Amino acid sequence: MKNFAYICISLISLCLTSGCNSARPDNFPKTVPFSLVVTRNGAPLDEANVQLIPSEASDVVTGGITNAKGVVNLHTVRGGYSQSGAPIGTFKVTVKKKKIVPGELTEEEFLRLNDEEGNAYFKKIEIAEKNAPVEVAEIFNSAETTPLVIEVTAGGSETIEVTAE
Repeated sequence: MKNFAYICISLISLCLTSGCNSARPDNFPKTVPFSLVVTRNGAPLDEANVQLIPSEASDVVTGGITNAKGVVNLHTVRGGYSQSGAPIGTFKVTVKKKKIVPGELTEEEFLRLNDEEGNAYFKKIEIAEKNAPVEVAEIFNSAETTPLVIEVTAGGSETIEVTAE
């Protein structure tokens, strides 16, 4: 379930960059321009995955990735159609930022490893991930635990604050 949001945000990004938009589906919600500014300890949080979770289950995904100023201009996706903005309503907000673990091998180098070397490499990465600094506290990673709630109205922007602990 933790990877679900990453997959959804990745799909949003893919749709936005690949031009998967076709005709707007009849059941696509009306969206309004809306952005969030995400800060951690008062400073902008860049490259964070942000997702809005509606109060009722839906196949509509709204979210995006923050820029260097902590700003995410929200986009909404349903099926293969994507549109900028967010539906009007009240949403829980999840914020995730992957731990950055430096990789030492290129893909080509990795593919040349035998099974034993590959297992040792994965173990090294696993240890590095466990020891990597926390970017965003786990409480913000899930709709069940996040304290962040926003109201999307006729367009605008809102600032939300997350912590690393």
